[in-house]
Amino acid sequence: MLKGIENIKSGSGAENSSKNIYKKFLANSTLRQLDSHDSLNISKGYRILKEYNIDLKRFKKNEHGLLEIIFDISAIEFSTLLNLDNLTNYIKLDYKLNLINEPDTFVVSISTRTYYSENIDNYLKINDIVYLMSRIKSLNVGSEINLSNTRALSNLLDGVYNAVLSEFNMINSILVKATKNIFNISIKILPLSELENELLLIEKIIPSNEHSIQITQ
Repeated sequence: MLKGIENIKSGSGAENSSKNIYKKFLANSTLRQLDSHDSLNISKGYRILKEYNIDLKRFKKNEHGLLEIIFDISAIEFSTLLNLDNLTNYIKLDYKLNLINEPDTFVVSISTRTYYSENIDNYLKINDIVYLMSRIKSLNVGSEINLSNTRALSNLLDGVYNAVLSEFNMINSILVKATKNIFNISIKILPLSELENELLLIEKIIPSNEHSIQITQ
């Protein structure tokens, strides 16, 4: 029914009013033959993302049936894959992050495991993720740093681990809440006894030039 939405860009001024942005949200989708119920679902999901100033660049199922989500917040680009067939209250999302204004610096891979909540704060702040990215930038990474350098990666989270995890918890819940509205699906509620602890792990940091090579190979 719903295939996805991609290449959505928000802005300011009359030309990019909320109404025009929403039209673009629909116009750039691969949705076909929507009924009124579908439209209401999409509108509700869109409003959830817009409320938190999440600037979507891609929101579309890939060839493997996973939902590709790429978005910008606070000059950072986030990209992740969401499995719509296994949506539970325990969210496992792996991200790639890079600095929008400095795309030639690095790409960081971060794994997150968080609990889903419908009760989300009214305002999304990612000050600690921004701070983490500035820490990584200060390393002037010249070659890949991965889990074989566990101490180097864990040191980056010293003093900010819980704060960064909390921000990803909110981002994950926002994405899942919007997605389940857009696709009109429910999430499976697992009992607390089956849930693992919440987790944040930096898996690797790659200079942008090496990341580009890996993509083209």
